[in-house]
Amino acid sequence: MNSRSVWSLTVLVGAQLSMTGCAAPLRHALASEFDSHAIFVDRLGQPHRIVSRESNHKLDANLHPLEYEGQLGRMMDSIDHHSSDTVVVILHGGLNNLRNRPKATEAILRAFRETPGYYPIVVNWNSGAGSTYIDQSVRVRSGQYVQSESWQKPLFITMNSASDLLVGIVDAPRAATNRAFELLHDRRMPSPPADDVFVADHLLIEIGKSRRYGWRSFGADAIAAVELPAKLLTGIVVEGFGGRMWQNMSRRTRLAVRTKDDYCSTFRREPVAHQNPCVRYMEESGAVATLFDSLQARAGKRKKGNEMHVVLIAHSMGTMIANNVLRMSLTAREDGSRSLFREIVYMAAASSVRDIESTIVPYMQRHDSTTFSMLTLHPGNESREVNYLGLIPRGSLLTWIDAGFERTRSFDDRTAGRFANMTSALTIFPTELRSRVSLKMFSERGSKIPQKHGQFMDPTLRFWLPAFRMVQKSKGKEPPKNLR
Repeated sequence: MNSRSVWSLTVLVGAQLSMTGCAAPLRHALASEFDSHAIFVDRLGQPHRIVSRESNHKLDANLHPLEYEGQLGRMMDSIDHHSSDTVVVILHGGLNNLRNRPKATEAILRAFRETPGYYPIVVNWNSGAGSTYIDQSVRVRSGQYVQSESWQKPLFITMNSASDLLVGIVDAPRAATNRAFELLHDRRMPSPPADDVFVADHLLIEIGKSRRYGWRSFGADAIAAVELPAKLLTGIVVEGFGGRMWQNMSRRTRLAVRTKDDYCSTFRREPVAHQNPCVRYMEESGAVATLFDSLQARAGKRKKGNEMHVVLIAHSMGTMIANNVLRMSLTAREDGSRSLFREIVYMAAASSVRDIESTIVPYMQRHDSTTFSMLTLHPGNESREVNYLGLIPRGSLLTWIDAGFERTRSFDDRTAGRFANMTSALTIFPTELRSRVSLKMFSERGSKIPQKHGQFMDPTLRFWLPAFRMVQKSKGKEPPKNLR
């Protein structure tokens, strides 16, 4: 971990510890716009408001349920008075601090104003590296949140840091070997033809253009070889400490929908529900679940011909939250005859193939008007992504997950957002759904296309426009041999 990351981690931890007893800060200047177009979810799945103190974005204490209900009510009224009935809900991925999200949200909302016809809602959740590591090290025991005593915190952080360092030393060679084989595998994907669109049993697939392995590629590999000693050291940090961060980020994708308060800690023998809360059904109460409940309720009040169309766009670990929302919507709380989501778009999904099969497929089976699009990087860009000047192991977050963070027990544990994984899992889509499913892999090089994992959320790409995810008409009739 470089000095900048350490400093960022220190500042983040200090900010979190000091926020508890601070005086009530002033509301942010753009709070009214954020109230109508954004929600901010803390590490426990609770909604927060955006505030400002001395020009620095900060978060106030979490909103009271009635305050949050009021915000969502104003948001729904704003949707009703908007000129468009198309609502675009955006879920960002991991490694995002809430304190940095106001600036990113402002950029997205500004870009939406330049492309009228959509009503954006940006869902921001706390997935910062330092926050997730501290949380998992100090406050989480076997999946449960525990309020540690003040004297316990330094003990736990020291003990877990030492443990993670040892794990990284032992595990780094295995993960490096896995990534090397992933690189070799991705370099062979896709086989010719490329830069083409074809139909595979009614399912649309677009293969981006590949670049020949030339001097530029050789130079990049040569530089990577020179930086190998540094990668060996940083690989220990990535594998040792990154695994614990991944655990807590995954935890937070669930808490955003179903919080810890939705479970009962004490069971009593009384069979009556009001005397024994452990026996009654409890709906999800997370900030994201409440948002989608409000959208569903407002959509149900619309008259025919004035329907609300919701486009759900999720990136990276945001797809894990989206899967939890879809799983929630498949319960009795939703009117089975009405589909809230007209389109579901996953960009570089960190969710597993199994989660796609258990959420996307049944949702589309219930609602015959919903379409699903999966967008991926070019496999070469996926495995050779360079970050921090190449001083950390190459590869996108998805390759790190597959190679080390996630203990994959079977193929369907692998991330669905990698082209090689998704094309191997096309069999999960039943025949009757295939005409509503598309897979788009972007080219290896080119302007205005994502070439790195984090670039999917770049507002200059206008990722919410249909042209970004649309698969063009087929140029060929037969799929490549490796996809038949």
